[in-house]
Amino acid sequence: GGFRIQNRHLRPITHQFPELDFAHLPDGCAIDGEIIVFKDGGPSFNALQRRSQLDAPSRIELASTANPATFVAFDLIYESGGSIADRPLSERRARLERLIESGPHDRLLLTDQIAGAGRAYFEAARDRCLEGVIAKRLDSPYLEDKRTAYWTKIVAWRLEAFEVLGYVKEPHEARVKSIVVGQRDGDGWIHVGRVGGLDDEEKPVLYEALKDMPPLDSPPDRAANGIVWRRTGLACRIRYFPETVTGGLRLPRFKGWLGR
Repeated sequence: GGFRIQNRHLRPITHQFPELDFAHLPDGCAIDGEIIVFKDGGPSFNALQRRSQLDAPSRIELASTANPATFVAFDLIYESGGSIADRPLSERRARLERLIESGPHDRLLLTDQIAGAGRAYFEAARDRCLEGVIAKRLDSPYLEDKRTAYWTKIVAWRLEAFEVLGYVKEPHEARVKSIVVGQRDGDGWIHVGRVGGLDDEEKPVLYEALKDMPPLDSPPDRAANGIVWRRTGLACRIRYFPETVTGGLRLPRFKGWLGR
């Protein structure tokens, strides 16, 4: 007698995505998947975050047209009111395919799946700046809220060198909270993100080294928001996910200094 969409914390979010109207699906089914907002041919984490933070009905309605979301299904765990979580993935997948094909919807898609050629599939995902792939055993059950060897996330991290353009100070403490990194852009700089992951012992030492360095020439044209721009002459390696829409770094992590 209706449908609902809920997030991983079981909070209903149906009202935030009015374009995901799946009332045509049969009663008694439960589909697991992800909501994605596509930008420039790929998923945008930032665009999805902006959609998820909207509360005003007028803004939600406008966003549903300007930046529509898509539900990408990857598993079927209830069918006709009964759990099929203990059935093998290959069977659940076949049932999910039949369910979606019986009532197609522009905003309801099935995940791509391939058996074998896993390395090539992963490389293709990385080349498209996707987060990676999930390797799943075809005989695996659906185990809610459990991490097992049945499903393995293989992450397509990027590792790249960036210049250190300054830092953010820890409030009320003489230590660095995070470093600010970027790249040269002609006579100026492009700020790509703030990065954590420094050793606790290094944070006060780094603060003492950076605080008296000369100001950065032509700092990025943006609000500082606590950033202290410095001409450091330092460079470091950062592990991250690319965010293709903003050019920034998603989940950046410090992975060592260059030349040290």
